[in-house]
Amino acid sequence: FTTLLAEFAQHRELDPYLDTLWPLCPADLTASDILMVVLQHLPCSQENPLPFSSERNQLTVGLLKPLLQRVVQRPCVQDEMYSDALQSPTFPPPTPPREHKIPSKAMADNAPQVPKARTSSPSALVQGDTA
Repeated sequence: FTTLLAEFAQHRELDPYLDTLWPLCPADLTASDILMVVLQHLPCSQENPLPFSSERNQLTVGLLKPLLQRVVQRPCVQDEMYSDALQSPTFPPPTPPREHKIPSKAMADNAPQVPKARTSSPSALVQGDTA
């Protein structure tokens, strides 16, 4: 597959055969591996250093998109290892029942008192302002 991918990176004449190339991709190949092979085998573009050449024989990300999407959407080996646990109807496990503790009277007496917020009426504010 990597040899075919390297040839694909160099020759635009193979573009019509892309749909037959993608199913040959091995399961252990990652998107990074694919991009590395393509980048290593791109043809040299010394004759046309402009960023946007007028030629139509350039490799674009759009051509690689179907393969990269397929590789990224494949289930990972780790996902397969834990798939039985993830598919379990009791995942995540139920929380254990909570114990309701009844506070003793001594603990309630020693608890710090929370001060209540003072509220003042608008008339008290007005009276304080005029004094």
